[in-house]
Amino acid sequence: MPPASIVTRVTRSVRWAFLESLLSALASLVTVLVLARLVPPDEFGRAGIAVAISLIVQAALLGGMPDALVRSPSAHTRLTDSAFWSLLVIGVASVLVIAGCGLIVARWDPRLGALIAVQGLTTIAVAAAAVPTGLLLRKMRTRALAKRTAVSKLAGLAASIGFALAGTGAWAVVLGNLAAQAVGTLQLLASMRAPAWRLRDPQLATLLRIGVMSGAQQSLGTLSTRGFVLAFGAVFGAYQVGLFNFALRLVEESCGLVITTLRRVTVTSFAAAKRSALDMKPMFIAGTNVIAYGTAPLFLGGAAVAPDAVALLFGPQWAGAVPALQLMLGLWVVRATRILVNAVMVVEGRQRAMVGFGAIGLAATAAAFAAAAPFGPAWTTFAYAATIVGVIFGGPAFTRQTGISLSTQLTAGLAPIGFAVAMAAVVVALRVGPLAAMPLALRLAIEIGAGLSVFVGLALAFDRASLARLQRLALRR
Repeated sequence: MPPASIVTRVTRSVRWAFLESLLSALASLVTVLVLARLVPPDEFGRAGIAVAISLIVQAALLGGMPDALVRSPSAHTRLTDSAFWSLLVIGVASVLVIAGCGLIVARWDPRLGALIAVQGLTTIAVAAAAVPTGLLLRKMRTRALAKRTAVSKLAGLAASIGFALAGTGAWAVVLGNLAAQAVGTLQLLASMRAPAWRLRDPQLATLLRIGVMSGAQQSLGTLSTRGFVLAFGAVFGAYQVGLFNFALRLVEESCGLVITTLRRVTVTSFAAAKRSALDMKPMFIAGTNVIAYGTAPLFLGGAAVAPDAVALLFGPQWAGAVPALQLMLGLWVVRATRILVNAVMVVEGRQRAMVGFGAIGLAATAAAFAAAAPFGPAWTTFAYAATIVGVIFGGPAFTRQTGISLSTQLTAGLAPIGFAVAMAAVVVALRVGPLAAMPLALRLAIEIGAGLSVFVGLALAFDRASLARLQRLALRR
């Protein structure tokens, strides 16, 4: 494929990926907004534990499969058919594993055990969606994927609100997840022909091996975050883990969705660039800068206005979640600007190294939790920052693989992050200073307007070249 054609397709994919993430984030924020008003913190905590167990299993066994199909030299019919049925078998086995965990937990908490077992049913849908998702990503059909994601999120929103209004508590979260995943998978299956019954293909073993290695990396990251939730709940109880899980869900269902969606399209884009022997260094530098401009003001601005936004939108009962929310938003800035490191390493087949860094992050998280737990939930919340350790360790390995220096990696997104830090500082100064006595809604509106003005003003004054690049990308057809 000619380089110009690849750039055009990548640009279109990025635009649709960003649109998908915004639509999904909006639907998810509305869901969290409604659930926060109708579901108390202890019930939110139980739902968070159920989701955590399912996500750990799903990431380990299925999380890397779409990427593996994107990286595969070919995606012929026999291979995709065999992969579909093999993954469905794995999905059913995973459901049984999660149900077993639910049975064990039910000995102490029958309701929580039932929540875990029902949440585990989403694994069948995740397994069935892996191949059609991989095929759409491989073809860079992010527009089709965006539409299906938006519909599935709306289905989950409707189900969650309905069950929450019925007073089902934690079941509203779990059943909403189940509805969203089912609707999304049915749409994805409709996008591909009916797979023939096959379980053998010469390339199947390689595909599954690559998927498992990529899944191992994702599972270690998921185990760091969701394992932290499980440990937090075991030590501090359902109420405290409910506050922590509220912050985690709010971040993951907004900022995390943006990063996850972009990660999909970046792996696809770099895989296409590698097949066409293009130089990845300019793509990495420009891509990191664009991602930083799109995420740093959103995440750090969100952290700055979090005290007022949470109080106004979700109610005073969630004020205890603000420190965790601010911490997580700050960490997501680091994750966002390192996302292309992960994408390139996946495309280059360096999953083993990434698995090693994930293991380092998991060990650091476990050690930080153990050290902080005796000092109470507040200090333990800040121990969550250790989940970023594995992400940081990938820099030197990325330099050895690509020749892109660590200083280049860091400076690619430095300007927008610096502008966002200055923006956040101005917002905080306004909130605790001249706007302190102002009504909450008006103060929040002024904070947002002032923050945007500061960020845009700094970018116009000191980085017009990057703004011009963003404009070209937005207008490119």
